[in-house]
Amino acid sequence: MTAVVLTTGNHYVLDVAGSVLLLAAAIGVASLWNRLAARRQASARPADT
Repeated sequence: MTAVVLTTGNHYVLDVAGSVLLLAAAIGVASLWNRLAARRQASARPADT
């Protein structure tokens, strides 16, 4: 896909680099969100006694 975007001339290399950065940021936020949700679920469970 990157090659198609660059060869058509519709976008510049910085657009592709920006997209990669945005994707990395989204993956990081989703990972953090998942960890926080797991921690919240673990703390909401009653302790085994």
